[in-house]
Amino acid sequence: MKHFVSLWLCFLFCCTTLWGQAWKGEVNPALPALKQKAEQGDPAAMAEYAFHSLRCMGGVKFQPNRIFDLFTQSAEAGNAEGQVGLAHCYCFSVGTMRDVRKAEELIREPFAEGHPVALKIMGYFYFGFHGVKERDLNKVKEFNEKSAAKGCVAAKYNLAIGYTQDRPEKDVERGMNELRALHDSRSFPLASAYLFKCLREHQIWVDHEEVYQDCVQRISEYAKMDEPSALYRLGVFHEDAGDLENAVGCYAQSAHLGNGNAYYAIWRINHYRRDGEYRNVWAKNRDRGNLALRAYQWGTWNPQSLAHAGWEITRVQSSHPQFVKRFPDFEKDAIAALKKGECDLHDVLGRLYCWSKPKNNPEFVKPEWGKAHLLFHTNHTRDSASILSGVFFSEEKTTENLARGYACSELAAKRGHPRHCSKKHKDGMKKQMTPEAMKRAEELMEQGYPSDYRFRKEAEDFLIKIGHLPPRR
Repeated sequence: MKHFVSLWLCFLFCCTTLWGQAWKGEVNPALPALKQKAEQGDPAAMAEYAFHSLRCMGGVKFQPNRIFDLFTQSAEAGNAEGQVGLAHCYCFSVGTMRDVRKAEELIREPFAEGHPVALKIMGYFYFGFHGVKERDLNKVKEFNEKSAAKGCVAAKYNLAIGYTQDRPEKDVERGMNELRALHDSRSFPLASAYLFKCLREHQIWVDHEEVYQDCVQRISEYAKMDEPSALYRLGVFHEDAGDLENAVGCYAQSAHLGNGNAYYAIWRINHYRRDGEYRNVWAKNRDRGNLALRAYQWGTWNPQSLAHAGWEITRVQSSHPQFVKRFPDFEKDAIAALKKGECDLHDVLGRLYCWSKPKNNPEFVKPEWGKAHLLFHTNHTRDSASILSGVFFSEEKTTENLARGYACSELAAKRGHPRHCSKKHKDGMKKQMTPEAMKRAEELMEQGYPSDYRFRKEAEDFLIKIGHLPPRR
């Protein structure tokens, strides 16, 4: 009997696989047979079933690790659907870390052949987020239109949300109508989540309440299947209703499944909601840093969370090559934020340039740049003075280096840094000081080094010169 059922499923699968494709938003009517073929290692079936899981189509649960494995095996067998699916995983961290350059490699052949999903991914590159392409919103629209014309449901979604945003083609009602069509087709969970967002922001439909309730129900259904965007949007719903406990639960599950917005939401709650019973959702600086880092890895951040992420990136860089690969993008983002006036990023860049190891990332070993950033930042935190002290004491033991290191240590101790306040640290530091260095240190401290305006201005001049700060007005 089991053999007969198996043969029947395979027959049904063979008769129906060509009826539709999941990336078009078409549910395969023979899902049990499709799953069986995927488990047997059929490359086309693996990719098709992975796309069903990616979109929770036909009731298939979102399983990021399984999706990544299926796409990987399919791609390794030379299947174009597997290649573009795996590229999507690398673009949006589905079951793996974001690696946009790897995604670019994967879509080269399918893109050359005009594969709709590859066209859609190429459009994503032109947002310019990760240095693969220069930002060009016209190209974004062009490639999504080409992809949508070939039936790609994700491209249709991208065009729909484009109409709701501040772009030349903005037409909120049109965008919402297109999102609703995707929502009604049950083919794209992100459409239901984004339509829900638009309904709350734009009161333009007569049947608003009916659609709103339908979105809540649909998002809840997707959330039970572990779809990350639905879990995140459900978290927003709970948070706005004042139910922070359930909100954090939804955010945490969404973040665990790879949603950067959810990591950012948890970071935001911890960073900004420091009152009463909610102040210890995550209490330690390292916890906040990890949340901010994960949000940044998935492309969601503001300058403050970037500073927290930067602490983790620079703290663990010597033992985590994955973070070292992000240094060029991080440096670019941090400098851009600095030019908008976010001073606490000087501390992060100071650590980046001073703590980088010649073995791992020699191009970032720039102690003079690092010291300038830390010196400019010493007016803000005790930690920057502490790091600056360590840098000076690690360099050649000249009178000036010893004196500056000692003066920075004294400032860190004055501001309450526990290590610099300890007798052991002070005694160890004094053993290195020569009479000339101590005399010079006293002169520097009388002049207000390192936090006096004149020294910080010298550092600022240097940072303007190397392009890390805008020219003075």
